Amino acid sequence: MEWIKCSDNKPGYPREVLVAFTSDADGEPCFDTGVAILFPDGKWRGAGVFYVMNGERKYQYRECVREVTHWMPKPKPPTE
Repeated sequence: MEWIKCSDNKPGYPREVLVAFTSDADGEPCFDTGVAILFPDGKWRGAGVFYVMNGERKYQYRECVREVTHWMPKPKPPTE
């Protein structure tokens, strides 16, 4: 799967997708990834994000994901 630019195409509602977005939530600009849904009001709302801080990979729940630049469909779960 390839990342899709939000400026080229957006997923339909209520499709949960992988997203890439810019953030400065920790005080420093960074690029994060997560899972979110683009709602009909145009706002992304996410289940959570993965990020690296001080060399450690972390996961954090976020109510709203902003400045989403790219998205891709979630892969299908394993069958076994």
